[in-house]
Amino acid sequence: MDMKSMATGLALTLAGVVAAQAAIVENLLQDPGFEQLVAGEPAFGGTPWSDNISIAPDHILVRTGVARSGTNSVAFNHYTRTGFLSQKTGVQVEAGTSYELSVWMLLDEQSANPAHTNSTTINMAVATSPTENGTYDWTGVGRKLTAPSVVGQWQPFTFEIAADMLTNNVGEWIEIRFVKEYQPSEYRIFVDDASFGAVASNPPQQVSDLGIAVVDAQNVELSWTAGADDLYTVQRSENLMAGAWTNLVPGIEGIDGTIAVTTTATAVQSFYRIVSE
Repeated sequence: MDMKSMATGLALTLAGVVAAQAAIVENLLQDPGFEQLVAGEPAFGGTPWSDNISIAPDHILVRTGVARSGTNSVAFNHYTRTGFLSQKTGVQVEAGTSYELSVWMLLDEQSANPAHTNSTTINMAVATSPTENGTYDWTGVGRKLTAPSVVGQWQPFTFEIAADMLTNNVGEWIEIRFVKEYQPSEYRIFVDDASFGAVASNPPQQVSDLGIAVVDAQNVELSWTAGADDLYTVQRSENLMAGAWTNLVPGIEGIDGTIAVTTTATAVQSFYRIVSE
């Protein structure tokens, strides 16, 4: 994801502006926020989410009341043991197509055991099968996530899967995996709001030449160089670590030139971004 930022001050109220671009065409995961899971799930062989370790059904469990959005997340419940969360996507690898797998992670509930000192990490991985719902084998494509940098705050992690990583798997069916390793981890780890999909073959034009100007004591003007075929949304957040963005001005049609939008700075600290679609 290409990002560019600028900052200015309006009586110390405006902290920054960030431009971001849409990455995947469509989230292809079912129940990406785990809202359909009930107590005791996900189960071994379950659908759409599955616990792939049959001998330890409580290694990963839905947790109600701990969530980035909605009410549920999935907790990798044991501090020491392996956890294996997966979903068969029903998607076949397409030649020349890149994919993106992402998830939000939270570290919380520190272990009371002083011997549990390792960082809590999760591997994001892709497995494939020649037949849908057949035997899925790891493709060798995976990324080990380091632990979020701040305990108690949700943070996003993204795994970009370039087309050439799956050259030998074209036509096979995709399973995505989140795997916690067997190690004595210091914190319990939670995941929420997962996504997986193909990256747009013709991605939006990069948002560039970002500008911000003070209009008066309460208003600021955001400007950027746009593309005629793109659609833009101005968003605001009061806390980047929380990851929550509010749409201020959606559906701005692009032009071959500069777009300017005026908005009111209402919070003590505000972050702005322009999202192109």
